[in-house]
Amino acid sequence: MELLQEKYREQVKCIYIDPPYNAKSSEILYKNTFKHASWLSLMNDRLVGGKRLLIPDNFVQFIAIDEIEQELLGQDISRVFPENKKIVLVLFIIREDNKERIYRTLMNLLL
Repeated sequence: MELLQEKYREQVKCIYIDPPYNAKSSEILYKNTFKHASWLSLMNDRLVGGKRLLIPDNFVQFIAIDEIEQELLGQDISRVFPENKKIVLVLFIIREDNKERIYRTLMNLLL
């Protein structure tokens, strides 16, 4: 993200972040079992770096997250973006086998 700072500072209208959910049950093959503090530090770096890219007072930021780290992430968003509104959308996704429907919760935080 640092490479983008010089060229795109305050020029970006929308950022979408899809971080590790930090859930042991995830099927994704990247590191997904950070300690809470390490995970929050990773996210904070992205929020602060992303904020520098965003057009002040005229942007949208989406962050996909589940219930595992949603509360800590929400607190960090409020610290990094204290002047902006935070809207939480809860989506229920139905998927998997025809035999059984599995409901998963996906929290998207929208600034």
